[in-house]
Amino acid sequence: MAAKRVGIARLKTHLSCYVRGVRRRGDSVEVLDRGVPVARIVPVDALGEIETVVPAARPWAEAEDELFALLEKEDDPGVREAGAGACDDLLRERRRR
Repeated sequence: MAAKRVGIARLKTHLSCYVRGVRRRGDSVEVLDRGVPVARIVPVDALGEIETVVPAARPWAEAEDELFALLEKEDDPGVREAGAGACDDLLRERRRR
């Protein structure tokens, strides 16, 4: 069976419907970010044995503080380095508030 393809926004809006299809019919869902496949939701049986989930070593708030501290060390936050993206811009904007 071919995987259904869905954009992130639609998936967020209708997540329970897509998960229901995975659970009841064994559907696979390919998640697209601006038309590019980035993830797949598949039935647990398709994964085989589930690996152990390892908890985070430290809370996100602590890591977030470290990230903002690194961003503050930049010489000119208005200049985007090669490979930098919208996430970097959003973090800088949030830091300025």
